[in-house]
Amino acid sequence: MRVCVVSAEVAPLVGGGLAVYVLEMASALRDAGHEVHVLTLPAPGIADRLPPHYPGVTIHTADPHAGKAAIPGAYYCDSSRISMAFLEALRVLHAATPFDYIEFPEYMGHGYWPLRAKRTLGDFASAVLGVRLHMPLSVCREFDRTAELPVELAHVAHMETWSAGEADLVLAASTAMLDRMRRDLDAAAPRAVHPPMHRLRLPLRIDPPHPSPSVSHADHVPEVLCFGRLQGFKGTDVFIAAALLLLERGVRARFRLIGGDTQTGPFGRSMRAHLESRIPERWRSHIHFEEPKPREEVHRAARAATVCVFPSRFETFCYAAVEALALGACVVTSDGGSLPEIVRDGIDGLVTRAGDPASLAKGIALALHDPALRTHLAAAAPARAREISDPARIAHDLEHFVADAARTNHARPAPAPAALAPAREITVIVPCYNVGRYLPETLDSLRRQTYTNFDLLLIDDGSTEPGTLAVLERLRADGYRVFRKPNGGLGSARNVGFREAATPWVIPIDGDDVAHPRFVERLYEAVRRDPSLDAASCMFESFRESPGQVISGYVPLAIDRDLLAYHNCAGPGAASILRRQAVLDAGGYDEWLTSFEDWDLWCTFAEQGRRGVVIPEFLLHYRLRPESLIHAEAGPRLHALKAYLLAKHAGMPRRPDIAARMYLAEAMHQKARADAIEHDAARRPEAVRVEVKRVVRENLRYRIADRITASLDALGLKAATKAAFLKVRSWYQRPA
Repeated sequence: MRVCVVSAEVAPLVGGGLAVYVLEMASALRDAGHEVHVLTLPAPGIADRLPPHYPGVTIHTADPHAGKAAIPGAYYCDSSRISMAFLEALRVLHAATPFDYIEFPEYMGHGYWPLRAKRTLGDFASAVLGVRLHMPLSVCREFDRTAELPVELAHVAHMETWSAGEADLVLAASTAMLDRMRRDLDAAAPRAVHPPMHRLRLPLRIDPPHPSPSVSHADHVPEVLCFGRLQGFKGTDVFIAAALLLLERGVRARFRLIGGDTQTGPFGRSMRAHLESRIPERWRSHIHFEEPKPREEVHRAARAATVCVFPSRFETFCYAAVEALALGACVVTSDGGSLPEIVRDGIDGLVTRAGDPASLAKGIALALHDPALRTHLAAAAPARAREISDPARIAHDLEHFVADAARTNHARPAPAPAALAPAREITVIVPCYNVGRYLPETLDSLRRQTYTNFDLLLIDDGSTEPGTLAVLERLRADGYRVFRKPNGGLGSARNVGFREAATPWVIPIDGDDVAHPRFVERLYEAVRRDPSLDAASCMFESFRESPGQVISGYVPLAIDRDLLAYHNCAGPGAASILRRQAVLDAGGYDEWLTSFEDWDLWCTFAEQGRRGVVIPEFLLHYRLRPESLIHAEAGPRLHALKAYLLAKHAGMPRRPDIAARMYLAEAMHQKARADAIEHDAARRPEAVRVEVKRVVRENLRYRIADRITASLDALGLKAATKAAFLKVRSWYQRPA
């Protein structure tokens, strides 16, 4: 097979189980005779630092600050930007020589856009796209008891779950993680068909264990070692509580923790500081915290320890525990997640109840006080590690799973080419209200479409501007179908278009936007690939004067019942294809709304269990105008519009706490910004006054410039008065 393992984290540049997995799996597949590639992010000296650790493996990088990933303001979170960078890199690599198997971690959702590209557009059609479950950030935060939820992390949680849902193959090292993901998928997308899921252990090259150092002197103090990050879900607080119980009971032992600090103590505080504060003065010399050490040093510490403890609340697969087994250590674990699938109680280790200090203390005491049991468990441990982590067997199992997924993948029929589709399945509707100066450019972009088998309707929403009325009359004379109606707003105009359309699919594009040549083709392709879809949207780039001068962009995700209660994550209405009957069944667009009418429709779709996705391509150029509804209505009336949507769709969220926590995070962010501005104003009042004056002047300049330009263009006087206009503009730009 030609394989590509994709990960932002790779060892030895980064520590942790995911990074180690990339190194071990790449090595296992290489040793099994496969052509292996690793795609990661750029890092200083990566060309020199990685190759010695990956002999025979080709390393590639994807730059999240280049290409479409670099569009400013387009992405709600870095994970989305990184995923787009991976997609663009994979398209180039796969086009050169196709991969048979491409694997992504579910962690941080970095495979989201490549997986979405396959599902909606047919990219990587010959490859199996797999997702390996390591430990979703959302699950880490749950077991860390971290409830704050800024929009960035809410999007990451969506991307992690939906990545697994859209893969051809899902792999996990434990049934505990597979069961958890099945539960999350059923809750997030109950109508979706989930991919096959298989348990596949993680490979680990294991050296024969060194004999543990023998200590014969009577005053030897047993050592209890816990290594790994000081983190909530790792149960380090449970370890400290168990240690204190044992010390209070007179157990003679030294407790040692090796690992980096995290901000997962109570309410975002340092976990190490929290743990140290719980240790009474009389026991502080018995409990030692040490910074992270190289893997080899940790292994030496594990060999020397009397007992190695892994007290996690939940684990997808604990590499550290397997390494301890391989080193011939006496291991005590919790029963959190996968740990009882790794360590068999009383056979090759001891298993205690997760989150229970008394149970953990009992297990540690049993190992400390029974040398024969300790010797028996340590002797059995290496064989257990080899049994569950044999690289050759795991590579063979992966080959089998990929082959099965490939057969299923190829059995899934692809849609017929658009050219063979039934006639007139699409109507493009173009609402127009006083945008006659832009309308010809919009229509020209529609004439240049690669797929032209669609009807076109123009909806004049009661325009009053003479120039617009003249443009519409000319278009009517040229044979365009123009429907004129009293002014009622964008939702009202779109409703007329949906009622007048005679096709199953409708694309509403605003009369001042510019469509990419493949705009209609790609949207239509997406809904034809998945008959369960009621909508598909694309991404867009924003501009003011020329579509080639990109100012910002918009990268939505999909219809998501929980995220929609906070913001429009489902897509721009003007860059979407919608099932006509679904819109009519939803009651059409809410004509009471003066903005957010597309957001409201997505909420109704979500309540009705309808599915909508976003295709990972920028296919629309969205024009920014000061007088557009998004500026004139959504900005000044933002809170009133949101309140209306929340009241109307109160029963939509599956988990209402998600939107509530996002609003709390937003409020705290705004408060922090206000406090910073107030602090800055007190320190530098003159600088703040200058900045305020500049902002006011810039806004006024753009508003005046845009209106003057529009008026002169409509009167045909733009060229004659350009010099005068530039003088006016330069007056507004004079120094403060």
